[in-house]
Parts: sequence; C-alpha cells; structure tokens
Amino acid sequence: MHGLGNDFVIFDCLTNSMQLSETQVRSISNRREGIGCDQIGIINPPKSENADCFMPIYNADGGEVGACGNITRCVASYLMKTLNKEIVRIETIEDVLECSMADNGDIKVNMGIPKTSWKEIPLSKEMDTLNMDFQTGGFKNPVCVNVGNPHCIFIEDDLDNIDLEKNGNYVEHHDLFPDRTNVEFIKILDRNTIRMKVWERGTGITKACGTGACASFVAAHRRGLVDNEAKLILDGGELEISINPETGHIYMSGSATYVFEGDINL
Repeated sequence: MHGLGNDFVIFDCLTNSMQLSETQVRSISNRREGIGCDQIGIINPPKSENADCFMPIYNADGGEVGACGNITRCVASYLMKTLNKEIVRIETIEDVLECSMADNGDIKVNMGIPKTSWKEIPLSKEMDTLNMDFQTGGFKNPVCVNVGNPHCIFIEDDLDNIDLEKNGNYVEHHDLFPDRTNVEFIKILDRNTIRMKVWERGTGITKACGTGACASFVAAHRRGLVDNEAKLILDGGELEISINPETGHIYMSGSATYVFEGDINL
C-alpha cells in the first residue's frame, strides 16, 4: 500500500504474531532485490484491550520507529474492511491511535498530543525547541517536535534550491539528536497552506511523511504562522492537518491506496 507515494509492505499477522530481524527488513525493503518500500508494518494481535492490533513499524534500514502517519492510514483502511468497522484503534510502541473514515473516503487519524520539550524530542542538550540555535547549509533556527518520532523543521522562503539529501543526512546524524531525526523544510504559502519537503530518518528522501506533516504544522502553529487547520502540500500529494485547541490533539486526514498482495519466502 502507499500513502501519497510513501510506500509500505504490510503483513497481516492478526492470527499469528510475527517479528522481523533487521536483516529481513532490509532485504524486503530493497528495491532491486526485494519487494521495495520505505517502511514495513506488521499487523499483530493487540496488546491493549482498547486496540484492534499492535503494529511494529520498521524503516528501510531495519530500525524500528514509534510512529508513521501514512502507514497508520493504510493499515486503518485495511482493518476497516477486514474487521468491518468504521473506527479502528492501532497500537504502536508509542501510543494507541484512533482512526476513522472521512466523508470523502480519506482516513482520519488522531495523532495525539505532540511533544515539544528538549528531553522529549530527544536532544542531547537543553535548547529552546521553538527557536533552536542550530544550522545547516545556511538554513537556521529550526523548530523541533516529537510526533511519535523526532522531527527537525526548517521554515524557509525558497524550497527549490535545497540540497535535501546533503542537508537531511547531515541533520539526521548530528550529535544533537541521539535517536537521529526526520528533517523537514517548509514554506508557509498562507495561513492555511504549507509546502513541505522531507528527509526521513533511516529511509532518505520520500514523497510524503505523515508524522512530518503533523510536525511541520505544529512548528508553524507554534510560531503563529498558521491557523488551527492547514493543507500540507507534499511531493506525493496533500494532507489535511488540524489541532483541537482545547485538547491539543493533532488530526491528520489523507488517502490510503492499495497496490497489490502476494507471498514472500522469509
């Protein structure tokens, strides 16, 4: 399946829980010698009583991550059909995410309350996460947010001349980020529209990143640059992100696309 071109291999293991080794994840994710994908998700039986499944998520490099908004929408879409439910709850190592179907057929996910303190990102030292004293390639003063995984967001006027691979790789592996980080460059088009480019931790340049879109919206909202709802324009398509000002919960809505199914010998 894919969400705006962010593509995934998903294993349905609701009746028989499964784990993958780092070597297996890298082999499956390999676009020349395996199936090829940005991330892998496993639909295992739930650990919590209020969840429909427990979903480990792996980046293409084999590392496990706490959240992925696009794969959450894809798995939610699959589970709604498989379980014949209008609302499903997907448990990750970070949280239980409630998902529902919007009127237009998109999948809406409650991504929870973003974390903004330096220890929660996490950073290797105390810093102001709203105006960080940090730069790369002339881009400076990013915002850091954790939406189940860490994000470093640079708010810029020109996204056309960014060496995304060079700067993204540099920031991801900087000593400031002990767990490494996703990296976003965004441009505020108006108070309800944001353009975004993303470098994903453990994967590289991707067409879309759901948690990155949420983190970018939070960064712009914390800076007072957008209202309570905004459209995020990514290379692979668009996501609608909003915040409930009373609870602080972030909501993401977007498409989930089925591609094919099959078998693989592990």
